[in-house]
Amino acid sequence: MAELRAATADMETSLSELRTPLDGRGLGEAVRARARELEVAGTPIEVAGDASPELPTFVAVHAFRVASEAMTNAIRHAGAERVWVSLSDEDGRLSVDVADDGAGMPDQPRPGSHGLSSMRARAESLGGELFVGSAGAGRGTVVRLVVPIEGALAA
Repeated sequence: MAELRAATADMETSLSELRTPLDGRGLGEAVRARARELEVAGTPIEVAGDASPELPTFVAVHAFRVASEAMTNAIRHAGAERVWVSLSDEDGRLSVDVADDGAGMPDQPRPGSHGLSSMRARAESLGGELFVGSAGAGRGTVVRLVVPIEGALAA
């Protein structure tokens, strides 16, 4: 059953990626809409901050995908009771933080899972970095995407 649930989750993520995630919205609006969709499962998600409306679409799409994957993982795999998302674009960098109060990262990745490697690949394609670690006090996970956007606004 666990393998079936994992396969189902991966298929849902793949189908979600086929859709255009922004539909003309900015990053903040798109992340808030995805958070509302995920809250149906019963876990509150608080989204704070925003990103520039001039953020290049390719940067916004990849950042949205990372935030979406991190929120989904917190709910599906970590058993989080709350999730917090923070967006900012200051000092020429876009930062997207997703933190939860769930079980934390497992010692070994779930068989067949590609979420973290996909998030890392997205960060690298943007010339950024992805940090994944403990939220502290032995509970929870923090996923942080940092992308340099200086010069990208002119692209």
